[in-house]
Amino acid sequence: NEGIILADVEGTKNGNSFTIFVPYLKDRNSLALSFVTKGKVYDLKQSLQKSGVTKQSFAQTVTYKVVAASGEMDTYTVEINNSGLPVIKITTTDDEAVSNNWSTLCPAEIMPNDKAPFSVDLSVKFKGGKYSQAAKRSYSLKLDKKTDLFGLSKGKRWTLQANNDDKSLLRNRIGQFMSSDWTDLGWTPSSQAVELIVNGKHMGSYVLSEDPRIAE
Repeated sequence: NEGIILADVEGTKNGNSFTIFVPYLKDRNSLALSFVTKGKVYDLKQSLQKSGVTKQSFAQTVTYKVVAASGEMDTYTVEINNSGLPVIKITTTDDEAVSNNWSTLCPAEIMPNDKAPFSVDLSVKFKGGKYSQAAKRSYSLKLDKKTDLFGLSKGKRWTLQANNDDKSLLRNRIGQFMSSDWTDLGWTPSSQAVELIVNGKHMGSYVLSEDPRIAE
């Protein structure tokens, strides 16, 4: 699954059931399971499975039967879940490292939940402030033209907030919801929780938000 699952992921085992969580994995419809066994592995359609080769849809839990040479059989289930969040995938030009300065214009793939993925061109840099030395950095995005991202208002400038102080990753989103729905404030920045991938590495869950300087 090279290029689909970006790094090794540790799953959990409960009896003969395996659960794997890959937050950014939008498409689970064609994945190959790798396994080691002395028996033969079949799916419920009685199709013989080849380790690392046979593709399966993991949109639902998949059940496998392992048949030993003696004829003894065990049943196993594999469940692959994602976070359910939309995904932003940024690939800088020539794998240019993100820094405190604007990058060269580069492509980004926007993967919403409710429509087909689309591409935009943008520049990216780290945000400064008190978290400039944090392991998980916040980002600023500057698109080449105003674009509606994930049903938010059109804009060129966006921020990706790491929310280092908030392990729930919900505080800013709840605050923005309360401000826009429960108060008479004239404007509250729109936001959307997303999974972020930069140059083939999953950076974690972020909150994409309008840049207040542009929305004034």
